[in-house]
Amino acid sequence: KERHADLSVYLRADREVPYGTVVQVMDGVKRSGIEKLGMVTEPAGRERVTEELIQQGVRRKGVQ
Repeated sequence: KERHADLSVYLRADREVPYGTVVQVMDGVKRSGIEKLGMVTEPAGRERVTEELIQQGVRRKGVQ
């Protein structure tokens, strides 16, 4: 297995991409010998998370 120690991959997935698909991509990157794999994320604001939970019908303590 050839190593690509000099390469880095940064993965950004849209929220609509299934988690399993993201894991498959990450596995493929690692199998190709690329060891530096980073995730690009954007923090969700409290308002956005709260609104999504309300839309999904989830009720949690502490979430107004």
